[in-house]
Amino acid sequence: MLHPWLEQEGDRVRICVAFQDLFRAVFDCSRLSSEFFLIPYEIAAKAGEEAAQAEAVLASMERVVNDLPLRPVRHLDHVSATPLTCLKRALFLAKNYELGGATILLLGDHDLTSLALAQVAPSVAITVVDSDERILDYISMVAAQHGWTIRTLFADLRIELPRSVTASCDLVFTDPPYTPEGMRLFLARGLESLRPTSSARLLFCYGFSERHPGLGLKVQSVLHDLHLVTEAILPHFNRYRGAEAIASSAALYICRPTRRSLPAAQALKVDPRIYTQGKSAEETTMMALPRDVVDTVKRFLATQTPERVLLVGDGWPTDMTSTMEAVSLKGYLHTLSTHRQSARSPYTSVVAVDLFPYYHAYLLRMLLLTAAKQLLIAVADPVADSLFNANKDDPLRTFIDGSYQVVARERGNAKQPGVVRRMLMRSSRSYACSSITRRPDSSMRGGRP
Repeated sequence: MLHPWLEQEGDRVRICVAFQDLFRAVFDCSRLSSEFFLIPYEIAAKAGEEAAQAEAVLASMERVVNDLPLRPVRHLDHVSATPLTCLKRALFLAKNYELGGATILLLGDHDLTSLALAQVAPSVAITVVDSDERILDYISMVAAQHGWTIRTLFADLRIELPRSVTASCDLVFTDPPYTPEGMRLFLARGLESLRPTSSARLLFCYGFSERHPGLGLKVQSVLHDLHLVTEAILPHFNRYRGAEAIASSAALYICRPTRRSLPAAQALKVDPRIYTQGKSAEETTMMALPRDVVDTVKRFLATQTPERVLLVGDGWPTDMTSTMEAVSLKGYLHTLSTHRQSARSPYTSVVAVDLFPYYHAYLLRMLLLTAAKQLLIAVADPVADSLFNANKDDPLRTFIDGSYQVVARERGNAKQPGVVRRMLMRSSRSYACSSITRRPDSSMRGGRP
């Protein structure tokens, strides 16, 4: 309609030089005063005022957050943002980005920002990826009660990004662990999920103490390593219930990828110690599989002569990996999910899986995806108990018990995992479950990686 006033080059459109004076006369911007150009502190403050004025949505978010029947998980660095902050985030996204028909991904959402976004921008497609299935269940439940559409997917980003979100999102929002490695991992996964368009943006939260500016420098170094352009930093945008070490506040960063960002993200070598507390804290030492557990696995293997043994995980000792085939948990899951029938099948006679100490949540997924004749799994006793000792009417337990039989189990203790030995009960197994993602009933909730 504006032809011949505009000229186009690729996906960029500009006014032709010959008509620029005409447009300046028609669209006179000289009357705009400096008050229209707010500094970052003013933008953050204005966002807070707008959120406070949205009284109905704010009241809804206060109920949703206060009704969350879960305590923060220390080893996941859970510190909850205030309901006002969740609403501020949603309104900021809705006001500053064209969300109609867009797809936004939240990497981690223990703050429940997705529930605020669903209320202020109902036309946006929202996906939440989290490693805490309790959070995913709560978001799914609340969304279903109100008729909001939110897709929830389980994933530990140290292991994987669900395939269905790869290169499919217009915006990514995350409040990641406040460590350099945690920030690096979450931003890298965010980059992998963004569409390769000039409008793609990555927004994240980060705060550090005024007494430790070096921490802020480390995170800015991460942005440099990932070749991200920082378009804006809005100080004190986020407020938290707790987090006194950072004055209970964090800035909102808005970043734009460059052509070198995705290759940098894909080249990332993951360190599982990404949190500030707990067994995965950045200060902890890498934990190998305890010798007693290794001896138990060897004893189980010695009772038979399997044609092939595959070691899955990173904690196996070198005397085993030097004589047996080994693969990382990430590599094995990727092989299972993308496998096509070939001469070298990933479904081997014996698979020994090490989930210690970081990846116990993948016990269920290993049982659903693997069809090995025998499974040896090193996993924390409470995790195994919650699955194997579930109510007999539980459909998940019924399915697992109908596929694998426990033939031996050696319990662990508070410091080391136990070992479970399970045998495949039938030679021909349906792989319909291989599309199951975060829960066995995820097909009813819309999640699939």
